[in-house]
Amino acid sequence: MVKIWNCTFCNFTTKYTTNYNTHCKSKKHLDNVEKYNEEKSSNTRQTTGKPPSNSTTENLRVNIIKKKYKCEYCSFEFTRKDSLNVHLKNRCKVKKEEELLEEKKRKEEELLEEKKRKEEELLEKKKKQEEEEDKKKKQEEEEYQVLLKLLLQQKEDIDKQKEDIDKLKNKSENSSNDEKKYICPNCHAEFNHSSSLSRHKKQCNTLIDEKNKIINEMKEKIEKLEKIQDSKNKSIINNTNTTNTTNTTNTTNNVGGDMVNTKINLNLNFGNVIPMETFLYNMEHKYLIPEQDIEAILYANDHLKIDDVADRIVKTLIKNCRRQVKDMGMIDNKKVLPIMPVLCTDSNMRSHKERLKNGWDTLYDDTYLTKMLDIINNRMCDLKRRVIFISTKNKNKVFARIKKKTSMAELVNLQKEINGIE
Repeated sequence: MVKIWNCTFCNFTTKYTTNYNTHCKSKKHLDNVEKYNEEKSSNTRQTTGKPPSNSTTENLRVNIIKKKYKCEYCSFEFTRKDSLNVHLKNRCKVKKEEELLEEKKRKEEELLEEKKRKEEELLEKKKKQEEEEDKKKKQEEEEYQVLLKLLLQQKEDIDKQKEDIDKLKNKSENSSNDEKKYICPNCHAEFNHSSSLSRHKKQCNTLIDEKNKIINEMKEKIEKLEKIQDSKNKSIINNTNTTNTTNTTNTTNNVGGDMVNTKINLNLNFGNVIPMETFLYNMEHKYLIPEQDIEAILYANDHLKIDDVADRIVKTLIKNCRRQVKDMGMIDNKKVLPIMPVLCTDSNMRSHKERLKNGWDTLYDDTYLTKMLDIINNRMCDLKRRVIFISTKNKNKVFARIKKKTSMAELVNLQKEINGIE
């Protein structure tokens, strides 16, 4: 049986509870109830068939179904649990907004963690490289000191032997003719007979040959170390003289000969370029890259192509080089040229020239150029807490742009303008 809802105040009937509830809240119903209450207070006698009191209306409202299930996010109520689940899955906008915010936060945290991890890896690599370089330097110094000590000891031994020889000679000259003694010229042992001396010489010569071999080996090692550390400039001058004499007699047509000629020309005429080691040291410690240039590189990396990034890096390096050259003095009685110490004459980019402390030299790797990028990344990390990650393919593009920036014609023109030398 369908339950019918009746309102005696307004003669309203319906079979739906929702319609009845809306009717009870309407203005018409409320006005009729107020009229009835006023008539009831004025009339003292009780009439039959009176409408239901407030208690009866409350009893009618008891039959309204209560909404038990409430949404946690938007406080929307439901009578059934499955309708609440459908609302949570598809319709709740507040829940969707919260989920989107959570996803954004999670992605930002992941990006920050990746950046931190990459920065830590870079710092670890730098530390390892510095430790390895320090170890190599210490080992070379220790070996050099050990060899020097051995050489000094051997020199002292030789001097002592010479002194002993001189003493024995003086003794032999001052000794009388009756005392005939035969002396070994190597170890200065004395004998009364010549036969015993000849037997002794056979054994003594073998020992002396072994000592001389050891001494010669030690001298060769020490000379090599001294040449590596102190006498590189002399070797360059000797190479230039020998190659000049050979070039006058024989004309070289191969590629290797051309490379030697360019190297000689650079060492003779263009030694007044800042060395690569001093350029990198000053850029890292004294003449730091300004914040504007770092921001420009980051903007190019975020919004532009790799060619634009390479151009921006080259411009910052040239700018830093000019700052350094302004404060420098003379090199080889010439003013320093405001140009990077990198030059490439090979069209295939297989090798390039760099101005090092000991002169211009041909290099086949990009160790110093990678140090340039590392210095830029370190400065960027200090200022902006960011680092540029360039792939090997793009690194080669950047290095090619740096190598091609300077040419022989540009060097000649600068030398002519600044120092007046053709």
